[in-house]
Amino acid sequence: MPETPREPFSWRARRQSFVYAFRGMWRLIRHEHNAWIHLVAAAGVIAAGAWWRIERWEWTAIIFAIGAVLAAEAFN
Repeated sequence: MPETPREPFSWRARRQSFVYAFRGMWRLIRHEHNAWIHLVAAAGVIAAGAWWRIERWEWTAIIFAIGAVLAAEAFN
C-alpha cells in the first residue's frame, strides 16, 4: 500500500490546532450545564487534595480522572 504524502511540519499549523482545541473547551464550558457541575466538583476535589496534602501519584490519578470526565462530557 503506497504511503500518502504528508505535509511538512509547521509551527503555525501546530499553534492553530491548539487554538481549535481551546476554542472547543471554551465552547464546552459555556454551553454545557453539566460541564459546569463537573468543573465545580473538580475544583472541590483539587481543594480537598491540597488541604490533605495528597501524594504526587494521587494528584496524577485525580487529574487523569478529571480529564476523563470532561472528555466524556465533551463526547456526550
